[in-house]
Amino acid sequence: MILKTDCYSRIGHAVSMTDKEALLIEFSHRFRRLMNEKGWAQDRREDVGKRLGVTGPAVTYWWNGDRLPTMNQAIVISSEMGCCVEWLLTGRGPMRPRPSDMDCLDISELPDVEKAIFKAHVDTRTQQIIREKKGSYDALPKTSKGT
Repeated sequence: MILKTDCYSRIGHAVSMTDKEALLIEFSHRFRRLMNEKGWAQDRREDVGKRLGVTGPAVTYWWNGDRLPTMNQAIVISSEMGCCVEWLLTGRGPMRPRPSDMDCLDISELPDVEKAIFKAHVDTRTQQIIREKKGSYDALPKTSKGT
């Protein structure tokens, strides 16, 4: 069955319903993956919606594969989730953007012993930073739900 017009016109006017259902399901899988990675899968949809600038029902539609986000919504989702818009919407291209030059160090010219020392130092410092951040979160006052 070919649809000529519908609410998913951004997908294309001549896409069969089964193709559209597949697009929605595939998007839902990617959205759920991002939600799980972010630790938001168990959060209330209204809370996630506030973080993404949409309503709770919109998040539920995406989660269930009932609708696709608008392009503006997809850009916000991608920004918040740290993924590429194209991957989010289509599954094509890299999931994550390429790291900037500031995030990459070329140590290929160092001897193996120096590489190992450098890696150990970076790993140790990374763990220290993670513990410091966790400690600062643990030091925040706890609020009970519903107050």
